[in-house]
Amino acid sequence: MGFRIAIFPSESQRAAIYAMREALAMLKRDGSTEAMDDRLATFKERDRIVGLEEWEKLERKYLKSAIEKER
Repeated sequence: MGFRIAIFPSESQRAAIYAMREALAMLKRDGSTEAMDDRLATFKERDRIVGLEEWEKLERKYLKSAIEKER
């Protein structure tokens, strides 16, 4: 194409939407997504990607603060 960089801003979002629709359709139809387990992120991978550990730290910090204020 002659360009050094090409930006496709919505491709990953559109792919994610498609994948979510496929997974939900399978869940509705089959009652499980077991048939697509090889295409799903592991729970450990999901937790890492969404930064679960950091969210849990914030939850502990602010939940503790809220509980102390109620006393």
